[in-house]
Amino acid sequence: MICQVLCYAHLHVLFKMAMMLSLTQMIPHTHLKMTLLMKFHLHLLRSNILPKRKKVTKIVRKWKRADLTVQPIAGIVTEPPNDFFTEMRTPTDILELFLDDGVIELIVIYSNLYAASKNVNLGLTSSEFKCFLGIIFLSGYVSVLRRRMFWEQRTDAHNVLVSAAMRHDCFETIFSNLHVADNANLDPVDKFSKL
Repeated sequence: MICQVLCYAHLHVLFKMAMMLSLTQMIPHTHLKMTLLMKFHLHLLRSNILPKRKKVTKIVRKWKRADLTVQPIAGIVTEPPNDFFTEMRTPTDILELFLDDGVIELIVIYSNLYAASKNVNLGLTSSEFKCFLGIIFLSGYVSVLRRRMFWEQRTDAHNVLVSAAMRHDCFETIFSNLHVADNANLDPVDKFSKL
């Protein structure tokens, strides 16, 4: 009995829909067509035949005005040299204050360790890494759609400095294996150790 009522209700709706569609074919104005179709859609919603839209709940966040609790990083903070502010420096000198040979050597060691864990023979040296870093800096200055274009032979994208300094496959291998931490000895308490 319930199935018959539902079937009759659906047939009634389908019949009304067919009538509305045939009626809209005869009406030349699109505004009237849209009005009739919207009224029919409202009728379907009111008769509970079409499913109603779910209400979207808005997430309310409560912000607190407080200082962040950041743990100090263990290490030694070095003072700048005495003549740092009086002597003119080149951009390379300033970069080497932050990225000195010790930091470069750590990056080389950890990148080689990571590559070895993936069974890749990287064999990265400090001079290769400096060349890689130079290409990265240049790619920030000379914009191309893809880094691969530096090695292409087309005159509008080819860069002689980049292609003469390093092969493309060597650059991509270094790029995919670049690491600054040993994944085997990460501090479990420090959430940013992987970064």
